[in-house]
Amino acid sequence: MKGIQGLIVAIVLGLAGAAANFFYLNTEAQKKDMVVFIGIKPGVVLGRGDKISEDKLVKVEIPKNYVGNLGDYACKWDECIGVKDRPVWRTVDSNTEGARLLLKDDYRTPPPELQLGKGERGQFIAVPRYFDTSNINPGDKVLFQVMTLAAPGPTPAPKPAPAAAGGGGAAGAAAATSEGASALEPKPEEPEATSQNAGPIEPIGPFVVVSIGNRLGTADVMKANKIAPVQQNVLMLRVSKSVPGEEEKLSKLMTYIHRFGPNCYDIQLLGKE
Repeated sequence: MKGIQGLIVAIVLGLAGAAANFFYLNTEAQKKDMVVFIGIKPGVVLGRGDKISEDKLVKVEIPKNYVGNLGDYACKWDECIGVKDRPVWRTVDSNTEGARLLLKDDYRTPPPELQLGKGERGQFIAVPRYFDTSNINPGDKVLFQVMTLAAPGPTPAPKPAPAAAGGGGAAGAAAATSEGASALEPKPEEPEATSQNAGPIEPIGPFVVVSIGNRLGTADVMKANKIAPVQQNVLMLRVSKSVPGEEEKLSKLMTYIHRFGPNCYDIQLLGKE
C-alpha cells in the first residue's frame, strides 16, 4: 500500500511540476513575443497644438496574441521617431490611472483655422448663381469683372406745337375749337424708355480668397475631418492695408454691387504665381 501511495504522490508531483514548467515557459514566451505601443504617461494632458515630446511618452507592452487589430489604430513604439515633436490636433488626456495609448488619429493633419494678420480684414462676397466655387481653394486669387452701365444719352427736345391754321373769324375760331378738343382727348401712354445699354467691363482686383463658406482648406481636408460644407456660394476676401490700393479696389467693387445688383459681375480665377 505504501508503495502505491508513494507512486500516486510521485505522479501528482510530476504533474504539478509539468504544469508549473509549462506555465513558466508559456509566460516567458509571452514576454519575448510582445508588441510595444506608444503610451502617454499618466497625469499628462496634451492640449490642441501641443507637441508630442519624448519625455511624455512611455512604452506599453501587450502580448502579441492579445493585440488583434489594435495596430491599425494605436502607434507602435518603433514609430516614435516619426511621431515625436508632432502637434496633436485635439486634447489628449492621460490624467487617469495607467497610460493612455497614443492613437494615429491624435496627430493627424488638423483642419486649418481662419487666420487674418495685423491690418487685415475679411469681406464676404456672394458669388453669381451660375458660379461653381468647388474649383476655388483658400489662398487662390480672383479677379472681378464688373458689368457697368453706359452713360445716359441726351434727352430729345420736345417737338414745338404746330401753328394754328387759318386766320381770324369763324373759320379760325372753328379750327381753334377743333384743336382744343383734340388736346383734351386722352392720348395713349408712351412706352417706357428702354434700359440703358451695358457699358464696358471693368476688372477689379485681384483679391486673395480666405474661405469659401466654412471651407478653410481643400474639399479633401474637409472630407477627411468629416466637416459638412456650408454656404459654398459665399467667398471671404482678404483686404490688407499693407497691399497698396486693395482697400480702394474693394470700396469700388462694393459700390458697383450696391448700385447694379449682386449679379453684375463675373469671377475669374487667376493662376498661381
